[in-house]
Amino acid sequence: MERVEGYTVVYRKAEDVILAEVPAIPGCFSDGPTLEEARERVRDAILNFLEDLKDSGEEVPPNVLHVERVLLAGFLPALPR
Repeated sequence: MERVEGYTVVYRKAEDVILAEVPAIPGCFSDGPTLEEARERVRDAILNFLEDLKDSGEEVPPNVLHVERVLLAGFLPALPR
């Protein structure tokens, strides 16, 4: 089984929780009332997913290739007031 040092996690604020999603692992996500708790829970979700892969003999997915922020300033249409 390939060794992966870690995975990129995207955190988003929802109404009353922090959502945590792992783009390289479709369906792997978690949440928590704080960033710290969301981080702990998504780490557990990743580890459980990897354990299931190991048990079934499947390949470990690689982490995402590249992450960047695309700035949109100057490209967004003017919004009506």
